[in-house]
Amino acid sequence: MKKSILFGIVGIVALLLVFNYLMPSCLRNQEDKILNLENVIDNLKEESNPIVFKITEKTEGTISYKVMFLDEDGNKINTIEEKIDGNELFFDFFSVKVNDKYIAFPDKIFTDAVPAANGNDLKELYNKDGFPMVFYSEKITDESKAALSDLFTKIKDPNQEIKEQFGSVVHDMHGIKSFEPGYTYKIIVHTKGGIEIIED
Repeated sequence: MKKSILFGIVGIVALLLVFNYLMPSCLRNQEDKILNLENVIDNLKEESNPIVFKITEKTEGTISYKVMFLDEDGNKINTIEEKIDGNELFFDFFSVKVNDKYIAFPDKIFTDAVPAANGNDLKELYNKDGFPMVFYSEKITDESKAALSDLFTKIKDPNQEIKEQFGSVVHDMHGIKSFEPGYTYKIIVHTKGGIEIIED
């Protein structure tokens, strides 16, 4: 009986040690990551252009497109050419709010005929060793790269919950204002909020 009580006391003491020493360490680690993200977004351009695209062909029911991904310095990362069913093209971004600003990751391409869940996933097209290259710049610090890589890893994991995250969609409207074949368009992301498409 005394041994059981002794083991129980030892167990409680061990739990208290874990709570008192490990929990504050985890909280500090989380606070450091938030602070790093605040520093990251303060150093991002207020207006960036991660995607340039062109509609190469449009028929009734299908859209062929070419998409180029750019880093913060305007250098090409990757290019894809694909065809998708539908008449209206949608670009979905995964946005995360940090204080009063936003970090937006290109997420998917889908249409009025192809739902977002079945859309073309874009994340691996600008992924390099776990880092989202659309945020790369020659001026980026190691701390910023680590913070963005950590956030990008969470975004790619469907089981992760991220505070202050939501989807942002930009698209054309068939019959009202459509993306015209042969024209080049830029997707502009504003850290103060908002994503827009402009003709190049």
